[in-house]
Amino acid sequence: MAQHIKDKLEKADLTRDEFFSLCIEEIKARFAPRKIDSDGSGKLQIVSAEGKEHTLFLHNLWIQCRKSPGKRGEVFEQQFAALAALFDPSRDPPVTKENVIAIIKDQEYVAAFGDAKDPAVREHLVADLWIVYALDLPRLTQSLEESKLKELKIEREELRSLALTNLRNILPEIEQQGEGPWYWLSAGGDYTASLLLFDDLWSEIEESVEGDIVAAVPARDVVLFTGSRSQQGIEMLRHHARDIAEGGHHVVSQTLLRRIDGKWKVFA
Repeated sequence: MAQHIKDKLEKADLTRDEFFSLCIEEIKARFAPRKIDSDGSGKLQIVSAEGKEHTLFLHNLWIQCRKSPGKRGEVFEQQFAALAALFDPSRDPPVTKENVIAIIKDQEYVAAFGDAKDPAVREHLVADLWIVYALDLPRLTQSLEESKLKELKIEREELRSLALTNLRNILPEIEQQGEGPWYWLSAGGDYTASLLLFDDLWSEIEESVEGDIVAAVPARDVVLFTGSRSQQGIEMLRHHARDIAEGGHHVVSQTLLRRIDGKWKVFA
């Protein structure tokens, strides 16, 4: 990274637009793409030197850097190390079916795909939540595109089951924390929100709450839950979901969900 970029990153009054400009400057310097289009809000459409199209979102990186004064260069470098894998996939092992996983994203994330020629494979879950299928690679998580789905010869009927099996194999032990009436689950970092999709997990949990399970995934690394008969638990869920969604990074949704007959519904 050039010294002038390091210096600008650590400015106390660094603005979001200045940060996005620094990112674009560094992408051009490191990867020499054919083209970069920015919508001004942190979404970049990039055509690599080889002609491959990529969509990159800078908003979460901006939040991380904004909250890490004095260490912004380190956060920046970590992100660009992952980008190196995106622009030079030959450095990673060949992609197989075992790399396919399921992650939880919100409507805004999915809408950003727009009319992409080779869109990410996804399916609607409930409310503003979507299942987006992705590839868990050594240096980054990359969306599973329709062309790659065909290349791997994965049938749609087996996709979710395959993705969840792979996810179980890479997640650390699931931990439940909290003393009630509300709790949270953790399972590493990046894929914790995907625990919403593990039916057997929720079948076990439902016996320990009052009423139906009410849950939220305000960020990718946390799942909150309580019971539908606990007014205090529900109030705390709303409070913490709002705080995390408004102040965190890699946010997902503040929507509260209710589990009825093994399915997630919007909690009213």
